[in-house]
Amino acid sequence: MIVRYFAVCAAVIGSMGVCHAAVEAEENLLLNGALEADQATMPPYWNVNRKDTVSWRPSGGPEGRPYISFAASKVLKEEITFRQYGLRLAEGGTYRLSASVRTRGLSLKSGGVSIVNNWWNKSAGAGKLPPDTAGEWVTLENEFKCFPSDNGAYSAVVYAIGMKGEFDVADIKLVAVDELARTKTERSPVLSAQTLPRLIPFSPILGRIPLADPRIDFRFFGKLPKGISAEECEAVLEADGVKETARAPLDMKGAILVLPGAAAVTQGVLTVSIVKKADGERLFSERHRYAVRDVPRVLKKGRRLNNLAYELLAERYPGGGAATYSFDAFRDGWLFVKVGAGA
Repeated sequence: MIVRYFAVCAAVIGSMGVCHAAVEAEENLLLNGALEADQATMPPYWNVNRKDTVSWRPSGGPEGRPYISFAASKVLKEEITFRQYGLRLAEGGTYRLSASVRTRGLSLKSGGVSIVNNWWNKSAGAGKLPPDTAGEWVTLENEFKCFPSDNGAYSAVVYAIGMKGEFDVADIKLVAVDELARTKTERSPVLSAQTLPRLIPFSPILGRIPLADPRIDFRFFGKLPKGISAEECEAVLEADGVKETARAPLDMKGAILVLPGAAAVTQGVLTVSIVKKADGERLFSERHRYAVRDVPRVLKKGRRLNNLAYELLAERYPGGGAATYSFDAFRDGWLFVKVGAGA
């Protein structure tokens, strides 16, 4: 799932548009404040100016969560920053900034976790970094009134100037506290997109749906609209050119639906939707191309070599012209062909 979560990350930092809508109480206004990453060296939505000094760790933070680490064996005069641009906050609104930190032998001229304005001449921090937390994670938290900024733009930044030692940061949160902040904060379109309800096909591969078992596992992501529960909705699956419709209960994990007309229409376009039972309103709908294949469920011939490899065919060439060989590839994977000559 997390793989699909990062599929929406695409050159957003520094060019986030505006999506004005009231934000929820306790909603994290930062994109990927949990600092998650998938097949990347740094968490998406964050900019780093010194990758030789800042590193990302996939686990080891509070409750095993990811974190970033600033480390310097000698005093660094240069400024080190880990920063998220494009925040649109409400001037005069009250916000709460928090983060989990861990330090070891830390000394610095200045640094911490802060919200800064466009020119960085105004800022508010989560709290003072302790010099050494003896290997423990501690929480820094601070409420502040939002200060002015040119063009209403702000950034979240973890930074250090004149640093020696090490400090780690995890679980960075920025929350709108009062009514002004909740109603006037401009949520980024990416943050809004992450909370939209959707059903994502998880298995099997849509281009290889088994004819013998054409069930599709859809996983649920996002949130249902406020005031609507999963029990009030159902998942609906339709296929172009097929009259039948598949329906299944929806829960917060998703739904399993049988592809209608799989035997009659073996390829085409399917539509998966989240529908309110009461009035048929579609809260989500998305189309996908698909193909049904008569995939062998067991190995009819050949032999298993180990946990990774099967020998599908082993034949001797009879000689005297062309020869035809057939075998079942009962699962996706590489095919290796070896031809040899011998007595």
